[in-house]
Amino acid sequence: MPLADACDVPTADPLALDDLRKIASGAQETAWHSVTLSLETITPIYGGGSEAGQADLLLPFRPRAIRNSLRHWWWLLNRQRHRDDSEGLYRDMAAIWGAAADGNENPGARVRVRVLCEPLTEQQYMPYVPFRINHQRAKLTPDDDPSFFALWVAKPKETEVPEAVLSKFNGARGQRWSAQDRDYSRRLASVPGLFTDADLPVHQIVLPGVRWSLHIHMAREGLGNAQKAQVRDAINAWLKLGGVGARTSRGMGRSRLIEKPETMLPAFLKLSDVWDEEVPWFTEAFGSNHALRDFESAGNALQAWTDSLRTYRTYRQARQKNERGQRMKQSYGHLANAVRKATNRRGHPIPRDLDKGGAFSEYTPTPELLFGAPIVYRFKGHGEPHEGEVAFQKQETALERYASPLLVTVVRHNNGLFVPAALCFKDHWHDVLDKWVAIPRAAPLPPGRWWPDISTPDGQATATRLMGSSTRNEARPREDPLRSALLGAVGNQDAPIRGDPIRAFINFFNKYKHERV
Repeated sequence: MPLADACDVPTADPLALDDLRKIASGAQETAWHSVTLSLETITPIYGGGSEAGQADLLLPFRPRAIRNSLRHWWWLLNRQRHRDDSEGLYRDMAAIWGAAADGNENPGARVRVRVLCEPLTEQQYMPYVPFRINHQRAKLTPDDDPSFFALWVAKPKETEVPEAVLSKFNGARGQRWSAQDRDYSRRLASVPGLFTDADLPVHQIVLPGVRWSLHIHMAREGLGNAQKAQVRDAINAWLKLGGVGARTSRGMGRSRLIEKPETMLPAFLKLSDVWDEEVPWFTEAFGSNHALRDFESAGNALQAWTDSLRTYRTYRQARQKNERGQRMKQSYGHLANAVRKATNRRGHPIPRDLDKGGAFSEYTPTPELLFGAPIVYRFKGHGEPHEGEVAFQKQETALERYASPLLVTVVRHNNGLFVPAALCFKDHWHDVLDKWVAIPRAAPLPPGRWWPDISTPDGQATATRLMGSSTRNEARPREDPLRSALLGAVGNQDAPIRGDPIRAFINFFNKYKHERV
């Protein structure tokens, strides 16, 4: 008996099968506009697969994820028009990108995405090991590579190195392990059987140089000219600043155009990943909150990406050293002291200005949350706060995540060269203005207590003083690049700080000079 008869499978409609063949072959009906982008990856791709933190080596560019990214960029570029009308923003978004079924009011998506990519070869991906094995202490030590500041999430949660790994490691290298031998540490990841899921899991990343095609289809009916222009701007923003996978706000998963777009729509022929400050959406979204800088040998995308991350790391961490160049035990930022003050567990004394009677004793500042939340912390030493995380919350409801409004990435100039870039959405403060801050084992901090209201002149002045005061554990070295950036921007009409730590970083990024290592 035929298998079809045995399974009792109904006969398929020939016309439906024909439509499926057209869709599978890429043939489009006249009801859809088509835009084809030929792309090549320029920075590594992390995540983006069906499993969190893992790349899908069979389908590294997932159509649904890319469409969601385009929709997200549409939302970022259009939310200012609906600042006080969230329902109107949702309706406009649903009219283009679709929404959950709700009677006849929410139409299906009028923008569809299709991806073409050859299966990845072994040369196009690799295990990423953002750490070194400290043989003497049997610990994992973060690699001294700026890319670790974007890929720290790939580090295994356990820092203890299992004996199974150490024995294989000793057999491969012996007792002459050097902590400075970072290249060998990376090569270890490719040794068969050295790292396993049971011993020390590693994450695969997709390397630059993978070529793929992105096909975007828009319905001819139902989308007006203004809506098509919004889709075009979302594609434009994604090409310049977006990416595939996770950590795109730190420059990962970026691609460049290798050919002009293929389309019959004249306005879409101008799609480009080349930076252009004159496009309307740029001014509306970022204003003056951006910095593009040239290094001596800028031009290579990977090098520019590394330079941008190195500058970000310098701003957030490099001042934790004393006058002899030794790492300080205390963090120079506000967060550690704020947690100590809130929990009343003080393994180290906090600055007097934050304690009772100080100039800023009414504040428990946690401005680091503006760079993204939650923030996981782990103190070392006797009497310090217990491990936990600081997060935003609204009234009694805890917020799981606050996406960073800061983009640390690379952009391409008209000459085709890539340069480091830092950008911040100008209205990000409105997203957290009414938020409370939750610290474990402490009372929540209401708005205006975790950071002054920088929408007012008095709040701006106080916040600027907080950023430059001794509440941050003043730097020991004579050169204080953060203070120089703050003082250099106060009163600057082109890029005033106004008490915003992220705007301070934009100024720091634009002015601070350092050498590559």
